Amino acid sequence: MRNNVDEIRSLFIAAKIAVNEEKLAEAREDILAFEKWVETLLEVETEGVEPTFYSFFGSNIPREDVAITQENREKFFRAASNFVEGFYRVPPIIE
Repeated sequence: MRNNVDEIRSLFIAAKIAVNEEKLAEAREDILAFEKWVETLLEVETEGVEPTFYSFFGSNIPREDVAITQENREKFFRAASNFVEGFYRVPPIIE
């Protein structure tokens, strides 16, 4: 697609984008810049490099779940603006 304006024009038409010469020139420059960037990436030596699936290599340390009782539960209930029959009442999000 190096310099072929007709191919770029057909892409614009297929994507239902209004075509004018200014947009075609901008798109051509963008595509050439992208191709140059990809060519630079292809020059990078990746032989022997393992693929990265996660950026963090740490591991999860599971802990045992332990139930605890809240001594100040009533204090939280009194502080709630809308607490009814043991439940926090929140405003509806679906009308």
